[in-house]
Amino acid sequence: MMKELETVASTIGAKKNRTAILSVSERGAKLGQRIKSLVAPHADCFEKENRPSGG
Repeated sequence: MMKELETVASTIGAKKNRTAILSVSERGAKLGQRIKSLVAPHADCFEKENRPSGG
């Protein structure tokens, strides 16, 4: 299941740290949304085409 999740990366913005969850498949996007809801509600989730994932 973790293979579906490409990477969890932290990026540093000008004023605050941001976390992004990047996925390469629909299954990975669902996993990313679950991770976001459980441990990282502040994270942004993206699919491989650089568009918001999930709902």
